[in-house]
Amino acid sequence: MFQRFRMDFGLGSDWPASVREVVTFISNESLSGKAPATISSYVAGVSYYHKLGGWQDPTKAFIVAKLLEGCKRLNNRTDPRLPVTLAVLRNIFPVLSSTCSSSYEKLLFQAAFSLAFLDFFLASAEFAAMSRSASAESVSIKRHFLHGDFSALQVRLRFSKTDQRGNATVLTIRNAGEASVCPVSAMVRFLRVRPTGEGPLFVHLDKSPLTRYQVNHILRKALEFGGYPSHKFSSHSFRIGAATSAAVSGFSSEEIQSLGRWRSGIYKVYVRPGAMFTGSQI
Repeated sequence: MFQRFRMDFGLGSDWPASVREVVTFISNESLSGKAPATISSYVAGVSYYHKLGGWQDPTKAFIVAKLLEGCKRLNNRTDPRLPVTLAVLRNIFPVLSSTCSSSYEKLLFQAAFSLAFLDFFLASAEFAAMSRSASAESVSIKRHFLHGDFSALQVRLRFSKTDQRGNATVLTIRNAGEASVCPVSAMVRFLRVRPTGEGPLFVHLDKSPLTRYQVNHILRKALEFGGYPSHKFSSHSFRIGAATSAAVSGFSSEEIQSLGRWRSGIYKVYVRPGAMFTGSQI
């Protein structure tokens, strides 16, 4: 997230980062409405990356600590966003035909939504660009391989949340066992019609990247069509829903942290079993 912010705002991509860049990042995230816990988790990631590189950590500067403290005071509220659950996905997938502009867009959003929730606990910044003109390379496809028995799909990525230097990593998308929301089936349908070539994994027919605004817009349209309080959801609801569903299903703290790529107990703010929708709202 931090590296993407630097690139989108022309701050460069060299490491180590400066205190000024960290301060600008925190200010931008706070002004955009991010919760203090979310901002702190981003800063913790920046700190961890500097430790791995053996560089001086800019997040330990006094001004950074005071800025994070100020974010908490100014935004001392409970995050109201509700989780997207499996039940929610079952209900909104059928209505995407009515909320998307074409059959291609329907396949695009089905693939993005199922992947974000069912397999990788993806944050919105990992599968959608900040804008249509931004460099949407956090999750970019290089090649994909479908297992012969259709049990899993392997996608080789150039960038991901924990690989900001672009060392390729392979993600394995597994069959969910439920045809209507299976991420493998959704991804296969999408990849069959996706424009050829490398670049952002989720793109429109003109090869422009899927944006966070578009994810929020279509998600809320589908939720509203299905009778849900759409204003209480956002693209981050997939990550909240994945963590919540995993906890309810009995996953251990260590397993949830590993799946969500959290390096601390910050994952606990994403677990909200009391806010789950378990039945049809239609």
